[in-house]
Amino acid sequence: MSKAPFILIWMFIYSLGSLVSSGLVLLLARGQVLWKSWEFPVAFVPFIVWTVLAFAVDANKTLSNVVVEPFVCGLLSGIQFAVRWVVAKITGHDFPQVAFAGALVSALLTVAVFYLVPALPE
Repeated sequence: MSKAPFILIWMFIYSLGSLVSSGLVLLLARGQVLWKSWEFPVAFVPFIVWTVLAFAVDANKTLSNVVVEPFVCGLLSGIQFAVRWVVAKITGHDFPQVAFAGALVSALLTVAVFYLVPALPE
């Protein structure tokens, strides 16, 4: 069976979580930070990391994990925007490169979510 339908479902669940966290930060930071077009695809770094781990590692994940973990990783995707907003607010300067540090933090937290969340009951 093809894995493409699973990836699309996971991406939809991830997008719901990402919409909540990233949307909230983007609304709060409106007018304070000049967002670059390349920053928005970087928000999918946690999804890519989680998907690669899901296919590469046999971690006995249940269906509940497959629903909950992409949503949590989607919530983590807002970290890159929040880090950039906070740095711009503190320093008074806009540093787009800070988004990469935020993406790295959210990717590391995604790995932590993958390995630390046990198999959830269905």
